[in-house]
Amino acid sequence: MKLRLLWHIVRRQFITQRLVIIPFILAVSVLFMIEYTLVSIGLNSYIKQKNDFLVPFIIIANFFMALLTFIFIFYANHFMMSQRRKEFSIFMTLGMTKKSMRLIVVMETILQFMIISVISIAGGYLLGAIFFLFIQKIMGSEVATLRYYPFDTVAMFITLIIIAVLMGMLLIFNLSVLIFNDR
Repeated sequence: MKLRLLWHIVRRQFITQRLVIIPFILAVSVLFMIEYTLVSIGLNSYIKQKNDFLVPFIIIANFFMALLTFIFIFYANHFMMSQRRKEFSIFMTLGMTKKSMRLIVVMETILQFMIISVISIAGGYLLGAIFFLFIQKIMGSEVATLRYYPFDTVAMFITLIIIAVLMGMLLIFNLSVLIFNDR
């Protein structure tokens, strides 16, 4: 099939399944916003300087948050794929090849990755700024302003790598569901 037609099917699928896909994307984005916030606060030099005892707790919280994120996202993805089995069966009945369906799943995953990445990084920075000011208020620091919380590219890359690994795992899972779906 032509790529343009497959892209049209992907867009149409996002519109028709919006009641499932939009909450999935928003939930994943919020989880990775928190992930970015924890990573950036943990790597912040001002926090390390002023509140060095806080960093190990942030690292532990980040680990558990990542673990819960992976579990939740795999569960939600499994639910989404079980909803889509009928759609894939109809596509096969209409003559679409498994190769075309795999390409649709790859395109959907890439689109979801881009949307989730943008929302997670932008929202994570804003959430991190609020969290940074909240921590400084609790610690009684009068001097701390947002200039001590710059945008952290290392935290961004770490978060993007985690998102990419997760989306890659979801892609492999979704493709395996397609390959072994004989019903």
